[in-house]
Amino acid sequence: MRKCAVCGNEFQAYVPIEQKYIDLPKQYGRERETRSELLNKNEYSCPCCYSADRDRMIIMFLKKIRAKMSQGIDFFEVAPSGAMQRYIYQNWGKSNLYTADLFMDGVDYKVDIQDMKEIKDQTFDFIVCSHVLEHVQDDRKAMKELYRVLDRRGLGIIIVPLDLNQTHTDEEWGLSEAENIRRFGQGDHVRAYNKVEYVERLEKCGFGVHQVKKEFFSEEEFAENA
Repeated sequence: MRKCAVCGNEFQAYVPIEQKYIDLPKQYGRERETRSELLNKNEYSCPCCYSADRDRMIIMFLKKIRAKMSQGIDFFEVAPSGAMQRYIYQNWGKSNLYTADLFMDGVDYKVDIQDMKEIKDQTFDFIVCSHVLEHVQDDRKAMKELYRVLDRRGLGIIIVPLDLNQTHTDEEWGLSEAENIRRFGQGDHVRAYNKVEYVERLEKCGFGVHQVKKEFFSEEEFAENA
């Protein structure tokens, strides 16, 4: 039996990732094999709340550090997934969750992550930016903006798709959807990160980066959700 970290429901198995995300890059000529970090292709989404594996990992991280954090804090999530909202509203009653996206309706800030000028410096205590930076034209601008709006004592979870076989960061803006799929794995991605270079970019934009290893979680938690 599996138990989802987001909704708490128990079931026999998670739902595999859609086959198109595996097949499309090969169909468009991508030859290199990938070794994805934070991706469980066979147990990808919850059949009850539809949270992705990375959503569940984020929630498990928050559960583990909750005792060390004050209860009334301001969270900020870019491109909200729904999993954070469910968890924060049900378990952090004295805290607030603010959301942002350029295209989604119903968010608190309809902004481009590369220029969030309507948000003041050091506004938020905790930021979550998951699978966003690979979509934007200038990820360094976006990183600097995330750093700017985060309190200097705050924490953030900033996740991108990482292929551990990627030897360098490959990026280009303005390509066709087909070429994006071939080079970056998805039609709306504009870069594929090398892990070392990704961390370096975050650090150069001001962040102190802590890479949370699987030892932080149990072997079972990590296997199910990453």
